[in-house]
Amino acid sequence: MISQSSCGSSAQPTVLLRAIPTPPALSHLLITALAGYGFTDENWYKIEYDFRNATRLLRLSLSDGSGGVSLVSYDLGSTTNTDVSEWHHVAVVRSGSTATLYYDGVDVGSMTHSVDMAYDQNRTLEIGRQTVSGTSRWFEGQLADIRITKGVARYTGSFTPPISAFPNRETSTGGDHVITFTVATETAHPGDASDNDGKMDWRPFWPDYSTVPVTSGLVVHLDAGVEASYSGSGSTWSDMSGNGNNFTLTNSPTYSSDNNGKFQFNGVNQYASGGPNLSTSSCSTVVIQRYATNNNSARGRVTAGNGNNWLLGMHSNKSSVYYAVGWVTLTTSSVDTDWHIHAARENYAGDSRVFYDNNVAISGQTNTGGSAGPNGISLGRWGNGGNEYSDCEVAVLLVYNRIITTVELTTIFDFYKSRFGIS
Repeated sequence: MISQSSCGSSAQPTVLLRAIPTPPALSHLLITALAGYGFTDENWYKIEYDFRNATRLLRLSLSDGSGGVSLVSYDLGSTTNTDVSEWHHVAVVRSGSTATLYYDGVDVGSMTHSVDMAYDQNRTLEIGRQTVSGTSRWFEGQLADIRITKGVARYTGSFTPPISAFPNRETSTGGDHVITFTVATETAHPGDASDNDGKMDWRPFWPDYSTVPVTSGLVVHLDAGVEASYSGSGSTWSDMSGNGNNFTLTNSPTYSSDNNGKFQFNGVNQYASGGPNLSTSSCSTVVIQRYATNNNSARGRVTAGNGNNWLLGMHSNKSSVYYAVGWVTLTTSSVDTDWHIHAARENYAGDSRVFYDNNVAISGQTNTGGSAGPNGISLGRWGNGGNEYSDCEVAVLLVYNRIITTVELTTIFDFYKSRFGIS
């Protein structure tokens, strides 16, 4: 809960919420209000659980508007403390120039703070996430009964947390800003006699996909789920590897936020293309893709060479094949619409290539069957032929200018599999 007497420097804000964090060794952002996307010369506040170190903390951070930060941190105990599985009442109140953090009604620390905490429609209020310079940190757990009050310092000392949702609604000074959740099945909150306010499970996709666990030799990094790679509009799918190997989206493939972000290609005229020429180099490619039924169920190529006859994973109604200017593996299994993490490790000098479907090297491969790597990559069709379109979805593409190890491939697979429901 946040409550304050106004939106300016004399504000007495009160922020109230109830939360159950899920305790991986990460930081959980409960609520942030930022007057921009950076941390200097701005007014902002945040309330967070911080589980990154051996000691778990509940922390309130307030900016001074000129690059400085004031903190109140409350020690929740060691990582063996199972209390995080219970509901807790968290409140922040500013009365005059004193900001106080309350945990289950107990004053656990305060600071002097009188800087304007205002934000408007051009600023950012985020619940469950903090995004700075395109990088996000997320809350994972459950939240309920979020309340921001303008005009009242609701608590001035330790108190007994209320047993009903949002008592004593404030209307005289602009009113409460209350966020409620509607759920199909009501789950009781301990001590909540009303049991009528609902809760929300917060299960963001972990971890932050703006980075990958294997970066050595990475020359293409596309991820539709990361704002730095795709903002949600435009015809450029940006490479996050730092090499500028951006892809061009042709004929407006559909962006979807499902699976934390993906592109849908219609199987008629939509595709994406870009990337370096690695046809005569050792390299590795990882793509997360599937055939779909969003439009016409066309079953051509999904990931293919843009300037040569190379394809990875899907072709001609098959979902586990690999052609590197010569067949390495051509399965006869029936097609599916499941997500696949397809990968190829290509040793050009040694004339050896290995194909993987969901981290398994497919049996019966002809490792010397191929002869070249991709000369650029086309997604949604065969670029060199300008045909063989697919009704398909692609979310992530990683290209390395070296042969990644099988251990590194497993690390990449484990990093992404839960996002796409792959076991």
